[in-house]
Amino acid sequence: MRQPDNQHAAVTGYPVSHSLSPLIMSQWINAAGLDAVYDKIEIPPNDAAQSFQTHARSGMVGVNVTMPHKELALDIAHSVTDRARRVGAANRLVFRNGEIHADNTDVPGYQAGLQDAGIADRPDSVLILGAGGAARAIMCSYLEAGVDRILISNRTRERAVTLAKDLCPNAEIIDWDNRSDAARTVGHVVNVTALGLNGKGELGIDFSAVRSDLVVIDTVYAPLNTRFLQAAHSSGLRTVDGLRMLVGQARPSFEAFFGVSVPQLDPRPALIEALGEQA
Repeated sequence: MRQPDNQHAAVTGYPVSHSLSPLIMSQWINAAGLDAVYDKIEIPPNDAAQSFQTHARSGMVGVNVTMPHKELALDIAHSVTDRARRVGAANRLVFRNGEIHADNTDVPGYQAGLQDAGIADRPDSVLILGAGGAARAIMCSYLEAGVDRILISNRTRERAVTLAKDLCPNAEIIDWDNRSDAARTVGHVVNVTALGLNGKGELGIDFSAVRSDLVVIDTVYAPLNTRFLQAAHSSGLRTVDGLRMLVGQARPSFEAFFGVSVPQLDPRPALIEALGEQA
């Protein structure tokens, strides 16, 4: 089926200059031979609601939404998926006939990232480090997968308690100082904090006595090989970097915006080059 000419989508946020989404989407657009463009639109918080409504009427096919607009994107949408409502945030808005349709692709994106890294088995338990918006999406991912035991550790305990209350009242709240002890008992450990971003901050997890089947996942991708992942790799553990989730969440957005399947092209080499790192 022929696609409309000059389809336009973008990533929005404040700031948004750091986003690698245009690099991912542009590679797929070129590989699919589409007459389309995907760029960055920086929107100050006070202008976001009006801006989304204006873009919905402008002929754009949609936008991806990053911080700090994800909760607002949910509120201003005409329709919201159950998944986005459960997460409490939307990272994708599709525009159709002037209306705004909200979804959250971080949940399937995380699942796809694990599968892309060869992590196919459902863990029996997970320790989530962090309790912000991204942690909500990742917790929903594990809940959808049917993981029975979920542990949350956050530097501010009250935020972990709130996250558990909202999504999983049976989750175990772990004091931040006890995170290494908790890591010894689970199948996955996921960093959803900003610790390690741009090489700043340490998670300080001791991997010396963890299970041999532990998988260590970092949502940070700058740097790609964080000290958290380096420590896990040095202990002989399987690791998954943050680019896996970034690419995973982009796939359903590309298909929703442009109406075609994602081409068989791996954007990771170009992303790694842009980050100035080696795989």
